[in-house]
Amino acid sequence: MNKGTVIRAGIIFGLFVIILGAAWIVSSVKDKNDSAAISDPSEAYLTVGDYTVTNQELWERMLLNDGISYLTQYIEKEFFFASEIAEVTVDEVNEKIEFYKYGTNDETELADIFADEDVRAKLEKQFEDSMKAIDYDPSSIADLTRFVELEIAKENYVRAYVTNASDDDDLAITNDDLETYYEENYFGDVCAINLKFNSETEAKNVFNEFLLVPNYNSGWGLYDGTDGDIADLGTGDFDEDNTVQLTEEEVLTQFIKMYNYMNPSKPEVLETETEATICLSHTEEFTYNYNDMYEGQTLGSPYSLLANYMFDTLNFDDDGARFSFTLQGLGEFEILTYKVSQEEVPVFADLTQTELDDLKLEIVDSYMTTTIITNITSAVWDDAEFEIFEPILKIKHVANGGDEYNNSGSTEKIATINGTDITADMLFAYMEDKIGTYYTIDMMKTIMLLNSDAYTEIYEGETDYLNSSNETIVGHRDEFRTMKTAFGSGAYASYGFDNSIYSWDEFLILAFGADNENDAIFNLFVLGNLQAYLVGDTVDYAKAANLIQTQVDEYFNLDIVHLLVYTDMDNDLTPDEFNDYVDGLTGQDLLDYEAIKNEVESVIEDKLDDEMNFSEIVDEFNDSLIGDTENPWANAKAYGFHILTQDLSSTDSLTNINTTSYDEDFVAAVKDLYDEYVFLLGASATDVDELYDDELIQTNFGLHYLYSEQGSAFEMPTAVYSESDDLDSEYPIEANGDTLIPNAIQVGLYIEIETADQLGKATDAKLPTSVYQAIDAFYGATYDSYYSSGYYQVVAAQYILDNNGTYGTNNTDSIAYLNDVIGVLLDSTFPEGFIVD
Repeated sequence: MNKGTVIRAGIIFGLFVIILGAAWIVSSVKDKNDSAAISDPSEAYLTVGDYTVTNQELWERMLLNDGISYLTQYIEKEFFFASEIAEVTVDEVNEKIEFYKYGTNDETELADIFADEDVRAKLEKQFEDSMKAIDYDPSSIADLTRFVELEIAKENYVRAYVTNASDDDDLAITNDDLETYYEENYFGDVCAINLKFNSETEAKNVFNEFLLVPNYNSGWGLYDGTDGDIADLGTGDFDEDNTVQLTEEEVLTQFIKMYNYMNPSKPEVLETETEATICLSHTEEFTYNYNDMYEGQTLGSPYSLLANYMFDTLNFDDDGARFSFTLQGLGEFEILTYKVSQEEVPVFADLTQTELDDLKLEIVDSYMTTTIITNITSAVWDDAEFEIFEPILKIKHVANGGDEYNNSGSTEKIATINGTDITADMLFAYMEDKIGTYYTIDMMKTIMLLNSDAYTEIYEGETDYLNSSNETIVGHRDEFRTMKTAFGSGAYASYGFDNSIYSWDEFLILAFGADNENDAIFNLFVLGNLQAYLVGDTVDYAKAANLIQTQVDEYFNLDIVHLLVYTDMDNDLTPDEFNDYVDGLTGQDLLDYEAIKNEVESVIEDKLDDEMNFSEIVDEFNDSLIGDTENPWANAKAYGFHILTQDLSSTDSLTNINTTSYDEDFVAAVKDLYDEYVFLLGASATDVDELYDDELIQTNFGLHYLYSEQGSAFEMPTAVYSESDDLDSEYPIEANGDTLIPNAIQVGLYIEIETADQLGKATDAKLPTSVYQAIDAFYGATYDSYYSSGYYQVVAAQYILDNNGTYGTNNTDSIAYLNDVIGVLLDSTFPEGFIVD
């Protein structure tokens, strides 16, 4: 995070208001060191009517804000990694762009994205907009190459470095490293039986059904029933007089029995199967591949933990270590595993040189982390002969953790790298090409404000903020003095600005991008005080009319708890892609699904009629026995259904605004439930405290049964208001409306009220509270978007275009960029549905 941003947010507005009395000294860092100048500093970089941005003004602004980062980038591109950049291939560029565009290079994940045209289009537009915003043409392979070539070059450099690292290097990949990596990542396929329970209680009840005693002498025992019902006995009641210790072969037989019991819809496994035969008879059901189990999993996911447990924890070396004698809690389930066998893999010593080379490449790939790339890049910098002479860049460099250079600056160069001078012209040309046009937008914003009627009215045209007697400026100056006093007392150390490390001048540069106190006051106070005036009369209600209509049409506000019925047919301990599962059913399978779905829906409704809540329903389902003929959930469990419940409104009520990323079918169901709730309230003489949906709703997660209560803003705001409501004749007739949706005149009054508030001015405009709240609910977010940094940039860029702004170099490209960036800023600033010209 930029420290200056934190300071602006946390310090300016009165965190430290006690003036201890500090010397008021105007100073400038530039006075203490020589600075190299650019050629043609007075040449116009941009001309807009009578206004001009010179090369020097642009250079100073870019240097203060982004100089050190672009100097670093320039050196890395032109000196450190130039040869690697020259070797970057089109395939490497395409792969990197693919990742930036879609967030993945995985073929399966890409296939899923391409199968959804809406998702694909959204991701591609986001990428294209981000490229346009930083002045790259997303359709140009040359521009895309320039965007990623340094990143690819660094990766290739690091890859080569690690591959060829000498033995005394910490990153060297030794033979021992290869062996460790091989043993930790290469496993033969495992044949295993996994028993999946919904709860500990279910597992215990199933054990009782088979008179089994888990964790009996670090194994399993079989109770003979002589001391009463097994369910009535405690752990200490089982001993050699009533319980037999089972052998591994006997435990396998019991696993088979329990598997058949828990999976009645799957092919039966014969109890006569042995370790030698079961994997041949049931290869598909019981064979697990380590890489397949890890594919698509996140670190620490239940299925990846199961893989570690099966392949690494369970083993054949220790007695009883091949099977679980206690439950393994993984995600929503409790798991027991019997590891029947595991394929052998070649021992490390027998690997061929080609196989060893492939292993090394895998390890090198694993080293391609941000941390390692940064560390090796830092080592390149450490080995270089590098010195900065430009005073502002020296300060920025130290603040970023770099070396301090004790020179007096230079009039000829801003830095040297390995004996080569880097001049101001070199860096200016590099930065101007990349961010010059972008910076002119912000600079034009400043010019517009300084020449505005508002500036004349508020500041009387004064620009000497250190000496002016203007009342507003005096207030700014007093607050600035307070800040200076606070800095002198060390009050900003917690923000990263220790006054024992940084001088006041350095603090101004680092925190506020100003190399003198006058500019600091402008940046801190004047700019923020004036920006709202940029909006002027550009607020256009008509552009949001369709958006408002959509929000009214889609409005809902409910507190929702849902019961989710889902499947895990692939046994990866996470819900299946349910729509895909159902879409794949045909014939009798589809009929069976519909029948069991209807049965589940009926059982849920019966339980609700019995006044059970969702949590109680889930507990009953999870704990019940699949083989219990009186269990109403038995058929659902036999089919492969699972149930969970979640409070989806634990933080906020669900609304049409905060559910835009939810499953569309789910949102539609919540909206329907809301409409039904509203209808029932209107038709009922009494309040409706809660409402259940009357059917299961299918989404890609499963089948949802919804419970709702009125949300925090359940009643839809309305702009309906008439003179008969205005008993005190307080509001103008223009405030009246006969529709739920606010009309243009009402919104005009709202805009007048809000604009006066933004500018700190008085207004006679008034609205009834209910009407104001309705407009604020449907239009407030859109209105607020006008008073944002994004829209201020739009206004300034549009001003350049409307007034035939001309750039001294690359005018055509710069004007095209302004048109592009306006569109990007409008899209990112205003809510979806706002009309962008």
